[in-house]
Amino acid sequence: MIRDEMYTFVADKLDAVYLSAIPDNHEFQNCDVPEEELEIREIIDVWYEDAFLPDFNLQRIEIDNKEKLIKTQSHVLRTDTATLAFLLKSRVYQAALKRVLSVWSREQAAKTQLQLVLLSVEKMKKPANI
Repeated sequence: MIRDEMYTFVADKLDAVYLSAIPDNHEFQNCDVPEEELEIREIIDVWYEDAFLPDFNLQRIEIDNKEKLIKTQSHVLRTDTATLAFLLKSRVYQAALKRVLSVWSREQAAKTQLQLVLLSVEKMKKPANI
């Protein structure tokens, strides 16, 4: 089978792992990975910085109006996570997220949450045993 596209770190858009190690601080280009991975990386960055981290950090500090802030930030996290789950209905995005998570170096709790989102999306696609 001849592939239309070949990338530096991925042989196929549906690969769940990279072909080789990615150098530290590598700036990804279109030739390195599929476009969907570049997109999912941007989306995860926004999810992590604007939704996950504020919620994660808020749980660990004592401030005025904490309950109200937690409620608001938890809503942001749920909304952004639902958006991510919607994108993950695509197998190409699922594969991209699996690759990203395979080299994850940020907060472990975020990786766990992303793995759970991925797992829930994959379970929804499987037919129920009757």
